[in-house]
Amino acid sequence: MTKVTVKHQTIENLSAPTPWPNANARLLGLGVGLPVQPLDRLAQFSPKEFERFTLEWASDFLPKVQGFYEAQQRGGAGDKGRDVIVWFDPPSVKPRRWSLYQCKHYETRLGAGTAAAEIGKVLHYTYIGDYTAPVEYWFVTHLGVTSDFQDMLDDPSRLREYILTNWNERCANKIGKQKVPLDDAFKQHIDAFDFSIFRAKQPLDLIKEHSQTRYHLTVFGAPLIERPPPPAPPSAVAAGETEYVTQLYEVIGEALGAKVASASDFADHASYTRLFDRSRI
Repeated sequence: MTKVTVKHQTIENLSAPTPWPNANARLLGLGVGLPVQPLDRLAQFSPKEFERFTLEWASDFLPKVQGFYEAQQRGGAGDKGRDVIVWFDPPSVKPRRWSLYQCKHYETRLGAGTAAAEIGKVLHYTYIGDYTAPVEYWFVTHLGVTSDFQDMLDDPSRLREYILTNWNERCANKIGKQKVPLDDAFKQHIDAFDFSIFRAKQPLDLIKEHSQTRYHLTVFGAPLIERPPPPAPPSAVAAGETEYVTQLYEVIGEALGAKVASASDFADHASYTRLFDRSRI
């Protein structure tokens, strides 16, 4: 780097930039560009695409670790706080066991203030009998949850107290078109509700588990593996090289205008020696 001073201003000629870390030369040569890290790929999804990604994970990974009947995508108007559902039993079984995966694709980590409204929906709809309580309720995000909210998830009694204390501010007007008041009967339902079902799926765990599904290659691709440097050829021509080396001798001999039968015949010509060595490699 050089410096030039012009009227008390210093103009610097910057050094050439170093290569991008983890840039695969063959990918760049194909015009694919730099690889996108999985977490960054998740950040590029729209909320609907993130629901689809979660459905792929639930429908293809979960059967490998636990039995279930079917997975459904419910996100949209009238979903009653249910984005992706996994049923463990057929419709004929009563009560029918199920798990709920609530997808949140925000620019920041999911906090208790935002999650409270979603928890409030489950409390309300189980109270009025629209559906039974899920076996597990998972918040699925691409950035994870805040430390304060994770502390509440780890201590269900703290989470219940937070919901009760902040019901009017965080839940009452965010469940449906009508305000949902916290009357005594509803409060008893919340007091008896099992808050240990609420969990948070860690983004890296989600990606790792999605990698075991048939959808992963389509979503994330597979970067080319860097080739190791080729081994140096033996100093003496090996038996397996004879046919190829003979042709090299013919090409070099044609360029020299002389018969070439071994490498010693052009040892005084550095350019042909380098050509011969590169070709053998």
